[in-house]
Amino acid sequence: MGYSFKAAKSKRGPCLYPVKPACTTKTCKAHSVQNSTVLDLLAEGGHVIMLRTRRVDNGRLVRAEFKRVGRNGATTLEGVCAQHDAKLFAPIDNRPLDLANREQLFLLAYRSVLRQAHAIPTGAALVEAVSERARQLGLRGLKKTDALGRPIPHLRDDIRPMGVERDAWDRSYLCGSFDDVEHEIAWTAPSQPSLAVSFFFSIGSNSRNHRQLPVALNVFHHDNRHAIILSYRKPSKPLAQDLIFALKRTSSEERFRALSRLVLKNCENIVLRPSLYNSFGEEQEQLMRDYFVGTVRIPTFGGREVQPVPRLVRNDDVEKLNLFKAVTR
Repeated sequence: MGYSFKAAKSKRGPCLYPVKPACTTKTCKAHSVQNSTVLDLLAEGGHVIMLRTRRVDNGRLVRAEFKRVGRNGATTLEGVCAQHDAKLFAPIDNRPLDLANREQLFLLAYRSVLRQAHAIPTGAALVEAVSERARQLGLRGLKKTDALGRPIPHLRDDIRPMGVERDAWDRSYLCGSFDDVEHEIAWTAPSQPSLAVSFFFSIGSNSRNHRQLPVALNVFHHDNRHAIILSYRKPSKPLAQDLIFALKRTSSEERFRALSRLVLKNCENIVLRPSLYNSFGEEQEQLMRDYFVGTVRIPTFGGREVQPVPRLVRNDDVEKLNLFKAVTR
C-alpha cells in the first residue's frame, strides 16, 4: 500500500509532538494546508472543494465525491495539541514563505508526514472497527479485493514502516538538521489559484530490503504560479529525482495534466477553488473520481507516476484528468 491510504478516514489520536514522555494533551483540529495563506487564496464564500471518500454497501466499496467544505474545517487533522501545533509550525504559519529557506521547506513536508503518521493507525483502527461490526451483524464484512479483483493488503501493514519513517523526521526536527531532507521544486505556468495538496506517500520500494521510498508532495499557489515541492530523505532520492525530472520535462499545459494525474493517483488531501470545480462538466468530474478510486491499489512507478495508468482511462479522455481547468471536448 505504501503510505498512500487515500481510502480511509481518520479520527482523533494522540499528540504526535516528538517529546518523551509523550504529550497527553487533547489534540486539536489543525490545518495540514496553511489556512491564512493557501486556503485563503482558494476559498470563495468561506468554502473550498475537497475530494472525499466514503464507504458504501456496508463498508465493502469506496466512493469518491467532491464536497463543498467550510474553509475552517478543510484539511484538518487531529494529530497534535494546540500548544505543540503552534510551536511546531510557527515558522511557516507566522512568517512569509521563502522557498529558499530550508527550515520552512522542512516544516511544510513534516506537516505532511505527521498527517499520515496520524491517519494511518487511526484510519486502520476505524476500518477494522467497521469490519468487526459487520461481522457481529452477520454481514460479510469489508471487501477483500479491489475493483479489478486484486487482494487488498491489511491496512495495519503500513503502521510500522510509517512509524520508522516518522522517527527519522522527528530526529531531524529535534536536532535542527533540516538538511537531512532534500527538496526539488517545479513550477506551473502562470495561473489563477486552483489547487492545494499536502500529502506523504510512497513512490516505490527498495529492491533489496523492500522498504517503501516515500516523499512529501506540497502544491500551492505562490507568486502567480503553483509551486510543486517534492521533499524526501536520502533513501528516496533516486526515485524522487526521477519523478520530479519527469514532471519538469513536460510543457506548460501538459504539466498541469501531469501534475493532476500524479495527485489523483497518490493523494487524498486535495483542495480546489469552488468556481473552478463548478466549471467542470459532469463527465470530467466523473472521470477524475473514477481515476482516484481506480488507482487506490495501483503500484507506484517512480517517474512514470505522471503518465496515465494504462486501461483506466481512454486515450480520448486523458486530457479531462485536469484539476486546473475545465475540458469540454
